[in-house]
Parts: sequence; C-alpha cells; structure tokens
Amino acid sequence: MIEQLSIQNFAIIKDLRVDFSEGLNIITGETGAGKSIIIEAIHMALGGRADSSLVRTGSKKARIQLVVTPPGSSEPVLLTREISDNGRSTCRIDDEIVTLSALDRFCRELADVHGQYDNQSLLDPEQHIRILDSFDTDGQLAAARQKYEEKYREFQSLQHRLSELNRLVSEVLRKKDFMAFELEEIRKANLQPGEDLALEERLTVLQNSEQVFSAADRAYEALYASDGSASSSVTAAINALREITGLSEHFAGLYRRLEDCYYQIDEVADELSRYRSQVDFSPDEMDELIRRQETIKALKLKYGSTVDEILSYAEKLQSELSDMENHDELKRELVRKTKACGMELLELGQALSAVRQENARRLETEVNRELSELSFKNSDFQVRMTPRETGKGKIEFAPDGIDRVEFYITTNKGEAHKPVSKIASGGEISRIMLAFKKILGDYHSVPTYIFDEIDTGISGNAAAVVGQKLAQIAAKHQIICITHLPQIAVMGDAHYLIDKHSDETETYTSVAEMDEETLVNEIARLSGNTGLTDTALENAREMIRRGQEMKAEN
Repeated sequence: MIEQLSIQNFAIIKDLRVDFSEGLNIITGETGAGKSIIIEAIHMALGGRADSSLVRTGSKKARIQLVVTPPGSSEPVLLTREISDNGRSTCRIDDEIVTLSALDRFCRELADVHGQYDNQSLLDPEQHIRILDSFDTDGQLAAARQKYEEKYREFQSLQHRLSELNRLVSEVLRKKDFMAFELEEIRKANLQPGEDLALEERLTVLQNSEQVFSAADRAYEALYASDGSASSSVTAAINALREITGLSEHFAGLYRRLEDCYYQIDEVADELSRYRSQVDFSPDEMDELIRRQETIKALKLKYGSTVDEILSYAEKLQSELSDMENHDELKRELVRKTKACGMELLELGQALSAVRQENARRLETEVNRELSELSFKNSDFQVRMTPRETGKGKIEFAPDGIDRVEFYITTNKGEAHKPVSKIASGGEISRIMLAFKKILGDYHSVPTYIFDEIDTGISGNAAAVVGQKLAQIAAKHQIICITHLPQIAVMGDAHYLIDKHSDETETYTSVAEMDEETLVNEIARLSGNTGLTDTALENAREMIRRGQEMKAEN
C-alpha cells in the first residue's frame, strides 16, 4: 500500500506531505485546489510519463516521493522521482538510481492509477484475455490453461528445432557441390600426415647433395678409414686402459666409458658409409619433389597451414556431407512430431476456449448486474471471443491460447455495442472500472487502487451506490479517491481536505487530514449549501452517520 506521499515544487504545490491510511482514503476540496495534481504526482512517482511543464514556476526541479510497502513484504520502500525544468528525469528505488522502465516494472503490482481520461490497464484490449482468465472461480480455467501452456512450450521447441534444421539443410545444400569438390581435391592429393615436413627436408638434402656427400665422406674418413682415425685412436686407448682395469674401479669405469664411445663411433661411421654410397643427385627426383611441394602449398592456401590441418578439414567435410544424407530423414521425423504436437495443442486450445466461454458468460452477468447498480440502467456488457487466425485462415497459437478477447458495451438504448476501450466519457470508464474492481478484487493482486473523479456524471442514489462499491473494495484493497459528491465522501475511512491559498506573490496548495468538525463542514459544502447553517451541518452529520451504517452493513 501507499503509506506516505511527499511533493516539492510540483505545479502549484510547493511542499506537501500526506500520510495515507488503509481502506478508503477520500480527497476533497474546492475546484482548482489541486486534487488531480496529487493523483498526477502519484502517477509519475509510480513510473508515469514526466512533464517538465509541471515543475513549479521559479524552481529548477520537482521532487515526488512515495513510501510504499510492496505486496508480500513488511519492509517499506522509498520511491523518488525528480523532474528538472529542462526535461530530465531521475528515478530511484530507495537510494538506487534506476531506469524509468525498471521503476514502472517495480510499481506495476503496487498500484493502479485511474485518471478521468486515462486508459487503464484493465481496459486495454490486449489485457482483456488476462482479465477474463482472472475470473476463474472454480480453478477449471487455470488447469486448462496450464495444460495448454505446457504443450505450447513443447510445440514452440519442436518448431524451433525444425526451423534450425531447415536452415542448416538450406545452407548445406547451397555448399554441397563446393564441399564435394574440395573433398575430392584433397583426396586426389593423397596426402600423408607430416608429409610436408619430410618433403622439405628431402629437398634440402638434394639441393645440397654435393656438400652433403663431401662432408659425409670426410667425416667417415676421419672416424674410421685411416690409421690416424678417431676409431684407431680410441682402439689404442682402450687397449692401454685394459692393462690397468684390475688395479682400480675408477680405471675400470674409464675403460667401459671408452668402450661405449668406440661402439657409438662405429655405428656413426657405418651409417655415414651407407649414406655416402646412397647419395645420388637426381634432377628428375628433385623436379618431382618440387612439383609435389607446390601441390601441397596450393592446398595449404585453401585448407590449412599444415598437411595435418588439411587432413582435419577433409574429415570435417566428410562428416558434414554424411550428416546431410540423414537430414531428410531427420526432417521427416521432426515434421511428424510437430504436426502431432500441433493437433494436441489445438485440442487443448479448444478445451481452454470452451472454459473461457463459460467464464465469459458468467462475467457478463456479473458485470451487467454491477453496472445496473452503478447507474448504467440501459447498458449491456459483452465479452466477445474470436479465434486467432493467420492470414490464411489457419488457427494461430499464442502463449495464452487460441482466442482473441475484447470487451464491448452499449450504455444507451438503441446504440450498437462498441469496444469498452472506445468509451469517450471518463466517468463511464471509471465506473466500468469500478465494476471490474468489485468483481475481480479477490483475484487481483494490486493492493492500491487510485480513482480520479470517479463520480463524473452521476448523482443521487447512483452516487450512493458508487460509494458503497468503493467501501466494499476497500475492505480488501487500499483506495485513494478524489470526489465531489458527499454520498461518496461519507463512505471514507480517512478524509483529506485540499486547500489553495495565495499571498502577495505566490499560490500554495496544502492538504490536511480532517477531524470530525472539519469533515462535517466539508460534507455540508459538498452538499451544495451556500452557508454552513445549523440545518446544513445537521444534514451533513446525518449523511456521515448513514454512511457509517452502510459501511457496517457491507
């Protein structure tokens, strides 16, 4: 609920604070005193559109603050809205600066503001299906809707998968021939893992074959082929050490290490001998290797920086082409599942529609009864349901079902029914809203309802009925209501008087909660008395007493 309102420098309000109560809060005052400005300030604090023209003349900015207690919480929250004269607006939830959309989302479940010419959320055609579904007295609609929503999510998932598969197939088909060409080009090259590195090494050797042969020959001669070779020298050293190995383990170790050197030299010399005999420069082999290297280089430019990367790319091509062969089968199966799910969803949607139709008829009866009591003697309210259809006449599935719902009404004999959202009279809109609030109050979670001049166009007994309806709703919801009618004012649980006064330079608006005497005077004024005579005051006291009795009867 809204616990406190604070306003600084907003329109004709310089500094104002109001502490609201639970139940029905009634705001009255002379015309032009600033009653609707208070409602506008609350609306802006709850995330409504800012208007810099409402910054008080001579001030740089206006500030509006609300202390609210969100549903389900015991901790109050401070909402702050500042509007600068340059058009800039700042929103805060407690001390945190938030965007206007974030403030609006936070406040959406706090209060419903219904200005005289405001298109309320409950009268938005897009919200009518939600309103109808909230009129679910036995829970059947909630159960039917839950089944539909579960199947709808399954249907959406299947459609998404089918769309993705179609997209993938389309892309693969466009690339299929090119992919096959690439794969065949790689296969024809008959590449081997690491072939590019081995090829480069072999070409390097061939290109330097004369130098390689010369170096290998000289190395062999030095190691093995001459009397002064490394092999002969090591053999002589081994023979010398053999004579003293028995004298010390140290000498024995040196002997063994030298023997190892001899065997390694022998192996190297033998390999050099074989290589020296095999080295044979062949221009034909070199040409063939260069051609092979150019082929691999050309493939690298297209498919990868190494032969291993090219082979990996070829495996990927093969996998994608193989998968494509299974796409048709996968698509057929997915189409079958989607179609079957769509049939089940249609049945659940039709079942949901049937429950909605029953609820719609009951809602029509309830609303028409309430409207009759609210001075709509010749009105007729209708809930019109039509199937959602695509341009081709097929049923369109939506998250909330297969129905379009819109409320229609006629308020005068002989006139055709029109959409409720097209009703021109602000008073009619407010009273229609009041009928909905009375009926749906037990199902609506918003704790605070705010009505600006709900009494427009009514008087007498009709006004008394409106007051009773407000009191009934206020038993479960906080209501802040501006009124000009005493029949409504006397039903309040708390009463606030808006007063406007001026000094030599400025105009000020103030608000104060009325005591018993002030309330009697105000009810007398609202009753149209030109002076506060004893008779007028006694009539006001009688109206207040009768109002309290009617509240007790509710």
